[in-house]
Parts: sequence; C-alpha cells; structure tokens
Amino acid sequence: MNKMCFALALACAAGANAAIVAVPTPIDDTAVFTPRSGVVFSNIPGPYSAFPAGGGVLGFDDYQSTMVNNAEELQSIRFVGGVTQAGMTLQFQFYTENAILLSSFNVALPQGGDFIWTISPLGAGNFTAAKNGFMQIVAQGNATGRWFLTGTAPSVGTSDPTVGGAGGTLNHAFELVTPTPGTMALLGAGGLVAIRRRRA
Repeated sequence: MNKMCFALALACAAGANAAIVAVPTPIDDTAVFTPRSGVVFSNIPGPYSAFPAGGGVLGFDDYQSTMVNNAEELQSIRFVGGVTQAGMTLQFQFYTENAILLSSFNVALPQGGDFIWTISPLGAGNFTAAKNGFMQIVAQGNATGRWFLTGTAPSVGTSDPTVGGAGGTLNHAFELVTPTPGTMALLGAGGLVAIRRRRA
C-alpha cells in the first residue's frame, strides 16, 4: 500500500514538473478561429500589426475573462508574436486587476520568427491567472521579440483597447485556456492506469 502511495506521489510530482512546450503555427490574417473547450479569454484573430522587435517588456494588456472563480489555473495560452532567434526566453506574467503579480513562467521558444504560439501544458496549480487582470510578456536576458496587436475585438471575454494597446484602438493578440472538468478527470485516470501498468 505504501509503495502504491509513493508511486502516485511520484507521478503527481512528474506531472508538476512536466516540460512546458511551445508549438508554432503560421500566422494567417484570414483564419477563422473557433473557441476551444476551456477558453476563458480569446483575442486571437487578425489582422495583426506590431512594433519592431525589442528587448525587455514586449507589452502588457488587460483582459476580463469568463472564469467562474476570481483566479484559476491555466492549462495553456496562445499568443501571436515570437523571438528573433531560436532558444530565446520569454517570461509570461499574470497580474490581478490591482496590479499584484499572481504567477509567472519562462519558456524558451524553439524557433525564431513570428507565429501563433500555443504554450502548454501549464497546470499543476503553478500558473494561475486572475478572472480579470493583466498579462505581460518580458524578453529575458539578451532575448528580443515582439507581441502582435489586433484591431479585432475579443471573441471570448472583453478587453479595454485604451489599456496596454496602441493608440486606444488595438489589443494584444492572446488567449487563455483553463482545464475543463473532463480533462482533469482524464488526466487523473491516465496517471492511475500508468501506475497499474508499471506494477503488472
């Protein structure tokens, strides 16, 4: 029985330390985006515009999501932009609406250039976002990059274009996704199945 509990604890720890993966998709200004399951804020559709690549703070933007709770764990995010060279690191910061840092994570993008990046899995209770707050992207070290803007209104949730945008008409292009109850149940069941197979 103790071995089973220890194995379960190890599986949970491994899940908590799972590598964050960033997957690029080519930018298509004409693409039609349909909200995925668990999306609580989405401002992804173009057309896009951007400032030249730079270092430090690449931008920040407010959002008002459709989360049920005041803060929830994030499963993944998408953002439009990128870094100038493969391997450069960006830090994603999530603030409350009172500008208090709630959580952050770093990710090294495996490819240089501008894309629609899907970053996951987050989870494990480490990366939470406020229901209504701010997201900021900061290039780390010598990294340079950019975060694209869009004039299209959010399709899920809302955002004030006068906060963090450019000229009061644009918002940064990003999307926040939280785990659905079904996803969490499947992850739990998968962990137990893996443990049973190892013991057999």
